[in-house]
Amino acid sequence: MDPSKSAKAPGGPPDREGVARPPPRWVARPSPLRHELLSSWLHRLALAHGLKDHTFCRHMFGRQGIWTRDLDRSFSGTNQATLGLWTGVSDTRIASMMLPRWAGRLSEAVNAHGNSDWILPMGVFHRVRRRHGLLFCPVCLTDSPGDAYWPWRMAWSTACIRHRVLLQDRCPRCESPYMPHRSAPSLFGRSPCATCGVDLSKSPFEQARTDDWMFQERLQSALLRGRTAIMGTPHFPLPLFLGLRALATALLSRAGEELVQRLTVLMRAQN
Repeated sequence: MDPSKSAKAPGGPPDREGVARPPPRWVARPSPLRHELLSSWLHRLALAHGLKDHTFCRHMFGRQGIWTRDLDRSFSGTNQATLGLWTGVSDTRIASMMLPRWAGRLSEAVNAHGNSDWILPMGVFHRVRRRHGLLFCPVCLTDSPGDAYWPWRMAWSTACIRHRVLLQDRCPRCESPYMPHRSAPSLFGRSPCATCGVDLSKSPFEQARTDDWMFQERLQSALLRGRTAIMGTPHFPLPLFLGLRALATALLSRAGEELVQRLTVLMRAQN
C-alpha cells in the first residue's frame, strides 16, 4: 500500500452505490506485545512502514495532534475504532493498551488530562516530553521489540520484574526524558536518545533488591488479577492502592519525616 494515497478519514472513498468502503489495512502489522503501551505499538507500526510517527498517524487520523498529548491516557473511542480498521486489531485489545483500563483498580479514575494517582506525568509540550514520566529497562530494550510497557508509567515501579534490574528515567549522558516516539533504531544503536543519540539499550544498570521487585510484583499482580489479600482477607485492589497513597503522603510530610528519623535512631540503638 502506498501510504501517500491513503485517505485521512476512517473510511475509504465510496463505491459506485455511494457506500463508504473501509480503509485499506497496513501491510506490516506487528502484534501488540504483552503489557505494551499503545504509544509503543503505534511507534513500532510506524517504523515497520518506514514512516515517522507523526506522518504515520496523519494518514489515519488526519491533522489531529496525536503525539501532542499523553495518548496512553487520551485516545478517543473514535480513534480506537479507526486504528482497528487500519490494523485488524479489536477495539478491546487497543483499549487494553491504555492506562484508563486501571480505573477502579489503581485509582477511582484515570484522568485523560491532568494528573492521576500513581501514574507518572509526562509533561507534554507539543511532541516533546519535559518530565521523566516514562521509565525504561536497558535490558528489555536489548532483547524485546517493544519500547514502552504500562508498568513503566507507574509511580511505584522501581525495578524490571523480568530482569530484576533498576528502571531508569533519563538518558545517562544528557539526562533528557525517555522519548521513544522521537527516535528510531539506526547505526547509533537500538534505542538512541531523542536528544543526544546515545544508545539507551546500552545504559549501565544496577541489580534491584529482592524485596523491591517482589513488592512491585505483588502490586502488579493485584492490578492484573483484580484482587489481592490484605491481612489474609481477599480485597479488590483499589483499597490497597488508596491506602498506600495515604501512607506515602503521610511519610513524605514533615511529621512523617520526623517519625522516620526517630524510628531509624531507635533501630540503630537496638542494633
